[in-house]
Amino acid sequence: MSKKNKKKGHFRERRRIEGRLTTVTPLHLGSGQMMKHPGFKGKDEKDVEVMAVCVDSKKRAVIHGSALKGSLRSFLDRCPLGLEKKESFVRLFGAGGVGSEDCHGGVLEFHDARVIHPLSQLFSENQSPWWDEQRQTVIESHTSIDRHTGVVRENHLFYREYVPVGVVFQFVITGCFSQKDAQLVLALLQHAFSGDKSEGLSLGADVVHGCGKMAWELDKITSFGHKNLRLWLRQDDRRPIAVALTECGKDTYSRSAVKKLVKGFESAPLYSSLSIELKFDAAFLAGMIEEKRKIDGKERNVTVSKKTADEKLILPASSFRGAFRSQAEKILRTLGGGQDSFLLACDPLDRGKRSKNQGVGCWGSIEKIEQKDNLCLICQLFGASGWRSPVEVSDFTMKEKTAVTWLNHRMIAVDRFTGGAGNGALYSCEGGWRPTLKGEIRYRPELLPKGGLALLAMTLRDLLEGDIYFGYGRARGYGSCTWEAEGTRWQEESFQEEVRNDRKYLEDIVVKRLVSVKEVGENDDKIS
Repeated sequence: MSKKNKKKGHFRERRRIEGRLTTVTPLHLGSGQMMKHPGFKGKDEKDVEVMAVCVDSKKRAVIHGSALKGSLRSFLDRCPLGLEKKESFVRLFGAGGVGSEDCHGGVLEFHDARVIHPLSQLFSENQSPWWDEQRQTVIESHTSIDRHTGVVRENHLFYREYVPVGVVFQFVITGCFSQKDAQLVLALLQHAFSGDKSEGLSLGADVVHGCGKMAWELDKITSFGHKNLRLWLRQDDRRPIAVALTECGKDTYSRSAVKKLVKGFESAPLYSSLSIELKFDAAFLAGMIEEKRKIDGKERNVTVSKKTADEKLILPASSFRGAFRSQAEKILRTLGGGQDSFLLACDPLDRGKRSKNQGVGCWGSIEKIEQKDNLCLICQLFGASGWRSPVEVSDFTMKEKTAVTWLNHRMIAVDRFTGGAGNGALYSCEGGWRPTLKGEIRYRPELLPKGGLALLAMTLRDLLEGDIYFGYGRARGYGSCTWEAEGTRWQEESFQEEVRNDRKYLEDIVVKRLVSVKEVGENDDKIS
C-alpha cells in the first residue's frame, strides 16, 4: 500500500464540544410562517396572525445549526483577524461558493440547539401577557407612527413571537479537529456569545433593537481517539460511538490559551458606542399592557407600563428608535434638498408610491448592495428593506438598586352633549414618575453614510434640548426628557472634527441646491 493511500485511511480523532446558550435579550428566529396564539384575539374577536419562530418536533423553540454556523461565519468576516487565524477558520468552517475551484466543506458540524431548561412561567407577567409554555415564547406587538399626524398609523399593528430572556438551549459542535482548533472554537464562542456586550454576535431578527444576544457557557469536551477506537472494536456489544466518547479535563483546554485568543478578537472594536442616561421630567409610560384590577369595587382595565423581570421600568429599543428616527427625518427635511437629492427624507410608510424606474427620490427598498445610493440618508442610516441599519439601539432600563416611584393616573372622558363626566368612561394608567433610564446607541463607523454622523449628532442635540418625547401621553405631559452622556468618546477632539467635516458635507449639498434653485428662478424671470 502506498503512503498516499495510507494517509487517506488515517484515523482522525473526533471531538465534541457541549455547552449552553442562554438568551440575554429576546430572540426571534423566524420560520417564515404565520401562526395563531390560543386565546389571543383582536378587538373584532377574530384570531390574530403572529410571525412565528422556528420550532422542533415537540413544538418548542429551536435554533437550527445552519443558523448558528452561518451567523458565526458572518461574524468572523467582520472580525479583524491575523492571516493564521483566518486560514484556520476557513479550514474549520469551509470556503468558496458552489462551482468555485477552492470550494470545500468545513470540519465543524453544528447541531440544532434545543431547549433543555424550559421555563414554567415568565419572571413577571408584565413582560408579556401572551406566554406559551409549550413553545417557550411570548408575543410582542409593534406598530408604526403616522409621520403627518404623529399618532399610531391605522392598520399597521403587527405581532411577532419571541423567545424571552432566560431560556437555556443546549449547543453541540462535533467534528474531526485538533486540540488547538478546539481552543480556537472556544475563544470564538466566548467572544461571539458574550452576553449583552456590543461587540458580540446577535442572532435572528430585530438585531438593531438589541435582540438576539446570547451568553455561552461550556459544559464539557469529549473525544474519540485511537485508544477509544481499539476498545470499542473489541466490544462484543458495541455501543454507539457518541456514548463511547471520553471526557477531557478542562485543563486540557487551557483557560489562559483561550483567554489569549479572545483578546485577539477584541483588539480592534467594530462599534463606536455612546452610553445615554434619559432623565424624564414627569410621568413615563411605554410598551403598554392592559391589566384587570378592582377599582372602587368594580373590575376595570388599567393600562400599565411594560416592566423588566425585576419589576423595573423599561423603554423598549424599538420605541426609542422610532421616535429618534422621526426626529432625524424632521431635521433632514429642514435642510432642504430636491427630489433628486438624498437629503429628501422619504416617508417610510409610503415608499411604494415612488417608482424605481423614474430615478427620483428614495427607492425605499433595494435588492443589491450597488443600489444603496438610491436610498435617502435616513434609510441608509436607520435601515430599509434590503439594507440593515449600521446604527443599533439597546433597551433603556433602570439602574440596579434604584426604586421605582409609581404614578397611578385616573382619567375620565367628557360627555360631549352634557359637558359632564361620561358614564362608564373612567380609565386609569400606571407609569413611572420621573425615572432615569440608561441605554446605549452604537454604530459601525465604516458603514455610516456620508453625512450620517452629523445627522446623528444633530438629533442627539435635539434630545438634549428636550425636543423628543417617548412613550404614551405626550399631550398629557408624559415622556419629556433630557439626556446625559457617559464616557469621553463624544468629547474627544478627533470625534468632534469628524462631526464638523460631516456637517460641512451636508451644508455644501444644501448650498449647491439653493444656488441651483436661485439660478432657475432668475432664468424664469428673464423668460417672463
